[in-house]
Amino acid sequence: MNTAHNSSTRQQNSSTRQQIVDAAERRVTQVGFNGFSYADIASELGLTTASIHYHFPAKADLGVSLIERCEQRLREALAQVHRLDEDPVAQMRRLCAVSDSAARAGGMCLSGMLAAEFATLPRHMQERVRTLIHLEIQWLSSTLHEGVAKGRFVLKGDKTEAAHALASALHGAVMVSRVHGGHEAFKRSIDLIIEQVCQPVESEA
Repeated sequence: MNTAHNSSTRQQNSSTRQQIVDAAERRVTQVGFNGFSYADIASELGLTTASIHYHFPAKADLGVSLIERCEQRLREALAQVHRLDEDPVAQMRRLCAVSDSAARAGGMCLSGMLAAEFATLPRHMQERVRTLIHLEIQWLSSTLHEGVAKGRFVLKGDKTEAAHALASALHGAVMVSRVHGGHEAFKRSIDLIIEQVCQPVESEA
């Protein structure tokens, strides 16, 4: 019976931990990491702040868990995008769709919001945010390289610099669309950004 009880306790703890991370993600994408407290999450979930501290002794511990989950999701999403679309431009548009869903909800994607708050985050959270943003840029650089190699488009400048520009513009477009223009403005901005970076290959006469 002790074994069954222990198993039930572990499952309950895992469920509570998951709910806390879910609630934190909703808060971060709407108001930022610095914009909420454990009391906010406790009130939302009907928990005590002590129970949140049991799972995450410090708020930075919660932040790291949130980033780790985001990184895993991003890796899975990028792998799926690569499998679904052979066309590099379509792949980049699918990546933009991840941020698009956040823009539709009036928020921001997690990586973009944390990047905006980077200077105020604890040091070990900053390192994980760097890894997250680097992953986006690395994937974009690889996809741009693939597009050039396939003769799909030509780039103005270095592919890594172009990838950095795309990532910067993507997160910036989400921020601006929250203030002005909304979802449709975000979509138009992304289309323009991709068209400017990825110049079509001129067909031979």
